[in-house]
Amino acid sequence: MKKRLAVNKDDDIVKLLIDVRKVLEKNNIFFFPIFGTLLGFVRDNGIISFDPDCDIGVLSNCIDDIVALKPEFEDLGYKCIKKNNKIKIASSKIQKGGTPAFQHIDIFSFDIDDKYMFLTDKPKHRFLKKGFTDIKVYGVNFHIFKNYEEYLTMVYGKNWRTPDPNFAHTSRDFVRRKPNTINKIVNFVIKILKRVIDILNDKFN
Repeated sequence: MKKRLAVNKDDDIVKLLIDVRKVLEKNNIFFFPIFGTLLGFVRDNGIISFDPDCDIGVLSNCIDDIVALKPEFEDLGYKCIKKNNKIKIASSKIQKGGTPAFQHIDIFSFDIDDKYMFLTDKPKHRFLKKGFTDIKVYGVNFHIFKNYEEYLTMVYGKNWRTPDPNFAHTSRDFVRRKPNTINKIVNFVIKILKRVIDILNDKFN
């Protein structure tokens, strides 16, 4: 059976994305998927299964408007955190074991000039502005660049239509467990170092 590359519509990250979409659209804030989220929408008709978050873009003059919607996001159980020209909408759910849920959406600021659209913090990340079209994913419409092929080629190279085999084995569950695994390794190394120090102290004392 061919492995599904996109997550199912009942996944927590999909609910988060749909909720954020509702809040933004209700408040007339135009947004669009970028980076791996756009790649998944176009190539796999959904969020890529090994992608731990979603990335969307808005025009720079919308950033403060989104921050002002913090109470609405909190009413839905999400945190809204602004850092420089970027906003993170994150689930405040707590998983078993007391660890925070990993799902989140990063909102990036874009600017435009007469010819190009570009990341506010990285002006070299630019491409020709040619307007938007719609794509239906998880039963709802999202705005995407009309020249999405040009954009995805710029970001991921000419072979963006072919899934990277190096990521085929990875799942978001693995990503979620990663911090716990790292903590275990760090604690193990610390124990070994303490043991070595004790042995050296016994030897030279």
